[in-house]
Formats: sequence, C-alpha cells, structure tokens
Amino acid sequence: MLDESSRRISLAIDNVEYIKQDGELLETNTDETLWFNKEKDTGEYKFEVKTKEGVIYIAILDWIKKEEDEEEELEGKTVEELKGIAKEEGIKGYSSMTKQQLIDAINETP
Repeated sequence: MLDESSRRISLAIDNVEYIKQDGELLETNTDETLWFNKEKDTGEYKFEVKTKEGVIYIAILDWIKKEEDEEEELEGKTVEELKGIAKEEGIKGYSSMTKQQLIDAINETP
C-alpha cells in the first residue's frame, strides 16, 4: 500500500492499529506488506488500514484470478522468456530470480 506521495506504508503490527479486508479485521504481524491469496475469486476487494498515527488509508484491489492453464503455460517457458514477461509486468529484481521465483512473481501480478 502506498501513501499519496507513493511511499510504501509499513503494514507491520508496530505501525498499524488495524487492517480490514471488506470490513473484516485481519490479523496483523511483523510483515511490512499484505499478502493476498492468489486463489481468491475474481472481484473487487477493499482494504482499510489505520496507522498508529491515526491516518486511515483505503485501497481497492480489482483482482483477476489467473486460470490454472496460464500457470502451466509459464512452466514451459525458458528463464529468458520469463524474464521478458517479468520486465513487461514491472517486477523488480527479476534479473536475479530463479525460474520458480519468476513464475511465482508473475503469478502474483494481477
């Protein structure tokens, strides 16, 4: 989650009062980022974060679930082909990733 200046907001437990997804409280932990289950159905998900400073941020995730055959298609690609896809998707650090890391990163991209 980014603030209005495009700076990442830490979602770690020591920085937030709460995190909600579609109105339901999520359990906070020491992770600075929020992990989203890629098996979730296609749809719009609303996240609300209240920081310890009392600032409330709202983000909408317009999620499109990738089909299994798309994932299998990635398995058949070379590392160089996957790096090309990762570059197009704007994935940071792709040049030093392994094949499986590239596949995972591409699959996590909505």
